Order: sequence, then structure tokens, then C-alpha cells
Amino acid sequence: MPIDILTRKQILIGVAILDQIKNKLEESFADSSTAANDDGESSSRKGTRSFAKLSSQYYTAIPHPFGLWTRPPVISSFDVLSECYERCQRINNELEQLQMMQKTINSN
Repeated sequence: MPIDILTRKQILIGVAILDQIKNKLEESFADSSTAANDDGESSSRKGTRSFAKLSSQYYTAIPHPFGLWTRPPVISSFDVLSECYERCQRINNELEQLQMMQKTINSN
């Protein structure tokens, strides 16, 4: 996706969603029990669904070029989460550079 289409607000929304995923990952490591919930579904299965839902929200906030038939990966590990944080930081840095260049061009 071209950088000039993304906004700083999208980046902030994406980072907020990544923060939620980070909290879920930390909770899942702290609570490693897989006891059944009241509805009989294991907590690990519910956790997987919540990671999928949050990942979908992240990819909606910050679109990625996966193609029509490719499903984006679920962000369910600290490695993938770290890559997403780094991607957001790179995009944010590029947005700042683009804005500085536009200011320079407009001032001339």
C-alpha cells in the first residue's frame, strides 16, 4: 500500500490493537490452563479466536497486500507481534519524512 494513503490515525489504531494482542499473549502465558469454560469450549480455543479477531482488526486498520485469496496470518506469537510493531514504526517514520519533504517543497 502506498505510504501516502495511510494516516497517522491508522497507525495509532493499529498500534493500539497490537497492544491488545500483546496483553492477550501475556495473559495466555500467565494462564496456561486449558480447563473448559462454562460453555464447554476450551480457553485455548477461545484465545485462538480472539487472536484471529484482533489480527483481522489490525489488518483492517493497516491494510497489507496479501491478495484476494490469501488469508493474512494470525498474530499469535511475540515474534509476529514484534514484526508488526516494527512495521508500524517504519511506516510512521516514512510518514514523518514524507511530511517534512512536503513542507520543504511547499516552502520553496
